[in-house]
Amino acid sequence: MTLGFFRERPGFLRKNPAIWLENFLDFCKVQVFDCPLEPGQLGLCDLEKGWIFLNSEMQWSNKKAKDLAALRVSTLAHELGHLRLHRGEDQENTFVSFLGEKRFLHSRSFQREMEADLYAGVFLLPLLLLNEDRSVRTVQRCRRSRRPLRSATLWRHVYNTAATFGVTPTLMKKRWVDLGWVVEEPSGKAGAASHLSLNFEGDGAP
Repeated sequence: MTLGFFRERPGFLRKNPAIWLENFLDFCKVQVFDCPLEPGQLGLCDLEKGWIFLNSEMQWSNKKAKDLAALRVSTLAHELGHLRLHRGEDQENTFVSFLGEKRFLHSRSFQREMEADLYAGVFLLPLLLLNEDRSVRTVQRCRRSRRPLRSATLWRHVYNTAATFGVTPTLMKKRWVDLGWVVEEPSGKAGAASHLSLNFEGDGAP
């Protein structure tokens, strides 16, 4: 499916997927509906019909326009992950994404959410493009030389790279953790960002 998309639209090749995600959904005949949803609810998908619903009132999150665009892209990719990975499973036909709250009903709901997050990270943040990013190259040099970086410095690199790729810092951070570049630990303080440290073991996942 992806190869067919690039054959028809070669201009998107090697561009950040956030730029062409909605064109790809249109190519795949995945309908996206913007409509009011429950506050805190980012999106949901109908697995039977292949539809994605996004909250048209995401401004309740008080994010800037560029941050709302990143939130939209990251949510779309997450819901696409459900459509690609979870059709045909024994389940209800609707998955829901919430901001800051998880609502799981099915025995495999947590695992499915993690799978959809992983799909979104791989789709929007391919390793080939990530490795060309300036912040990523800095982090990788420090890993190779086994030079630690402060958590605040790593978070700054996460935010810079997220802005470059048009995704949320949360998704970028998860991608780095999944790749084995960083280790995440709770901060121990309510409302504080988690603690990030470089992982000096191995070369990371593809």
